[in-house]
Amino acid sequence: MLLADYFKRFSKQIKNLSVYFLAALIPMVLSFISNPFIAKNMESEDYAIVGYYTAFNSLFGPLVNFYLLHYYTKRFYELTEERRKELKATLFYSLIFFSVVMFLVSLAVLYGYKTIFNKESQIPFLPYAVMALLPLPIGGIYSLTLTDFRMRRDSGSFFKISVSHGVLGVVLSLLFVVAFKWGAVGRLGATLLTSLVLFFVAFYINRDLIKIKFDKTYFKEALLFCWPLVLASMLTFFSNGYDKVFLERRGDIALLGIYSVGVSIATYLHVFSTSINDTFQPDIFENIVKRNYKK
Repeated sequence: MLLADYFKRFSKQIKNLSVYFLAALIPMVLSFISNPFIAKNMESEDYAIVGYYTAFNSLFGPLVNFYLLHYYTKRFYELTEERRKELKATLFYSLIFFSVVMFLVSLAVLYGYKTIFNKESQIPFLPYAVMALLPLPIGGIYSLTLTDFRMRRDSGSFFKISVSHGVLGVVLSLLFVVAFKWGAVGRLGATLLTSLVLFFVAFYINRDLIKIKFDKTYFKEALLFCWPLVLASMLTFFSNGYDKVFLERRGDIALLGIYSVGVSIATYLHVFSTSINDTFQPDIFENIVKRNYKK
């Protein structure tokens, strides 16, 4: 009886948790099923290239998108609907134009590292570096859209766009790697094209935001709030990314490729923590704003 009471009391959270879990689980299962087919058509060198350059995402990802989504979640329940829309429009513009500038800075830093400190690298810079980092600025407004759906507790819309992203990524990977035999270019190209398609989808969903002016005050406040988070998050590169850079410096590309495969499979475990975060984050932020600490 007690269990039934708890289920009734938290039925909304349980429903949302199930939806968010499925939104992460379905792409994960499809990716898991497609992995053997992709593995047969990629050499260890291809996996090494993909693993090496995507490792830098944990370093440059926070810089490119500047953790602006965290400022949106922080202010979501503090603002009226009208002011919230103005903030969203400002971040929408920022995640397009400001993120592109940060992407170019990141690309220049990576190029400097490769040409000055890692001249002996067996992994070429072009086109792989560009293809690996470009999804970061392109995916900004897609992530903003997901965040907005999550904060509004619109789990249905979140599910549709999230699963669409995952399914499209798997389909394009099979097409480019298995059918076209493009190796690392195909794998990175599938991720890039998926991000590009979802960019236009997110742009269409948020098309009404282009009528709202960019608010410099919101932008400055967001930068001041986010820069410590950006620095802290970039440091995670040394626990979640530098391992691949270290292996690449040793010159054993085949070993790096095998290691990258193992790491990619281990990321499947994130589906559980991500689903829990997506479910309860809106409740936590809302009750902090309302000072409802007991709830």
